[in-house]
Amino acid sequence: MRAHPTVAITLLLTLLVVPATAARMSYPCYRMDAPPVLDGQVDDDPAWTGAPTATGFSRLGADFTEAKQTKFQAGWDDAALYLAIVCEERRAPEPERARWR
Repeated sequence: MRAHPTVAITLLLTLLVVPATAARMSYPCYRMDAPPVLDGQVDDDPAWTGAPTATGFSRLGADFTEAKQTKFQAGWDDAALYLAIVCEERRAPEPERARWR
C-alpha cells in the first residue's frame, strides 16, 4: 500500500473528533491492493490488515476518551473509497444486512 493524501478523511476526523483547542490530527489513507469484502466483518478481512487504525476518540468538549471506543480505517482503489468503522457497544442491536437491488 502507498500513502495517498485525503482531505476528506482529515476534515471528517477534525470536525467530528477534535475539539477546537486540540492539536490537528490526520489519518494516512492508503491505496488498497485488493478491495475489502463488504460483509461487515472488518477484523477477518485481509484487505484491512495494512491500513492504520485510528482510535482513542473522545466526545467534543470532553477531556477523556470514551470507555466504549470506535475504531476507524480507510483505504481506496480506482473504484472507491472504503471506510471501516467498528464501534464497541455491548447492547447494540444486530444491524440488518443491506439489500442490494
